[in-house]
This record gives sequence, C-alpha cells and structure tokens, in this order.
Amino acid sequence: MTDLVLSTDHDLPEDDADYAAGVRQVSLFFAAVVAAAVASTAIFGFAGLITFFVAAAALMLVTLVALTLG
Repeated sequence: MTDLVLSTDHDLPEDDADYAAGVRQVSLFFAAVVAAAVASTAIFGFAGLITFFVAAAALMLVTLVALTLG
C-alpha cells in the first residue's frame, strides 16, 4: 500500500486537509472538555464533578439534536 490518505471516498487532496483539520478540532474540543472536568473537580470537589457531568450530558444532547436536524 503506497497511497497514504486519510479518506478514500473523496478524490480531491484538499478533502484530506479538511478532514485532518476537523479531526484536530474535535481532538482539541475533547481535550478542553477533559480539562474542564479536571478543573471543576479540583476546585469544587465531588460536587463539581457531578455538575460537570450534568453540563456535559446537556451539551451532548444539544449536539445530538443539532447534528440530527442539521
């Protein structure tokens, strides 16, 4: 296998760059979410962790609805 590309269902090279940028953006988003969980727990203790999980669940629900309707 000599052709190393990120996606195989597109023909344009810029599609792979867009895909890589999207992966990088999602990775940064999840890193920020984990950092928020750690910070919330460090500052507020167990109550902060529970508050974070409730906020994260709400964010996931809103994201799911936006992706489904979008």
